[in-house]
Order: sequence, then C-alpha cells, then structure tokens
Amino acid sequence: MLTTSQTEYLLSLSKYVVDKDGNKIDGITIDIDAVYDHRILLQAIDADTEYDFLLRVWRSKKYTLSLTLHVQDNESKDCITRIDYGAPHTNPNKILDVLPKKFHPFAGCIIQEPHIHYNIDGYKIASWALPLSEAKFSPDKLENSGFRINFTEAICNFAQLINIKTPITVNVPTKLFT
Repeated sequence: MLTTSQTEYLLSLSKYVVDKDGNKIDGITIDIDAVYDHRILLQAIDADTEYDFLLRVWRSKKYTLSLTLHVQDNESKDCITRIDYGAPHTNPNKILDVLPKKFHPFAGCIIQEPHIHYNIDGYKIASWALPLSEAKFSPDKLENSGFRINFTEAICNFAQLINIKTPITVNVPTKLFT
C-alpha cells in the first residue's frame, strides 16, 4: 500500500510517455471523439529506479460529461491519484490523527460533485477525496457548452498535476462554419 509520502514522491517525478517497449515518444494525441478509453504508458527514472505508470483517460460513451483521469503504478496497480467528473464518492467516516484537517469536514460525506482522490496513511488507497473546488483544480466541473474545451483543460491540467513532460495534444475538431 502506498503511503502519503510515497504518493507525493511518485507524483513529483518527471514522467514521459513511452511505447510498449519502453521507448520515449515525442508527443501524443488524445482523440476524445473516437476513443473513449485511452491507456497511456508513462515512465519515470530517478537516481537508481525506473518507475512505470499507466495513465487512463476514460470518457463515458453514454454520458458525455463523465470523465475519469487516473494514474496508477503499473506494477502494483495502486492508484496514485484520480479525478472523477460525473461519479459520486463516499469518504470514510473515521478520522485518524494523520488525516489532514482539510479532509475533516468531508468525513463520511458523499461527494456528488467532481472530486480528486488522495492516498492518506492508515486508509485504503485513494479512499479519501475532496471536491475539485476545494482542491483548487480547474476545471472544477464539466460544462455542456464547450465540453471539448473543458475536457482538454481537464486532461492538460491533470498531466501537469502528475508531472508529465511529454507534450499531449487533445484533438479539438474545428468548425466548418462559424
């Protein structure tokens, strides 16, 4: 199980998109209209260890405004962090001494709005979440109007949050008529 400090360390590592053979890729395009489940291999190398991650960008086929951004350790499959737009989450009831104060008001709460998951020592992996508005993550909700721009912003900001250095392009179809 990942500790809070291990999670923070893994998030801080510079990550690069790699192919299935572990070769760095110069850039990647995420097609949010054609593919609903992107699985992107990431790699980070510190002084003496190579880390492999899986970034998953999942968009519901049925509900246009549902998006999950998830990065996990590729070996253990432990969630490093995850953002959910369009899915509720219930936080644990029990407040341990190690739980940061910012989580206390959300103990036992069902979070109905978009939220980000955290690893907190003494709890199951990613069992705690904060609303994106509390976590200062943008966008803190997805909008029907301009949802492609909203999705793009969410994906790009998540890539920045988890420290991806490989350029990521999200296709945004251009209008034929204005």
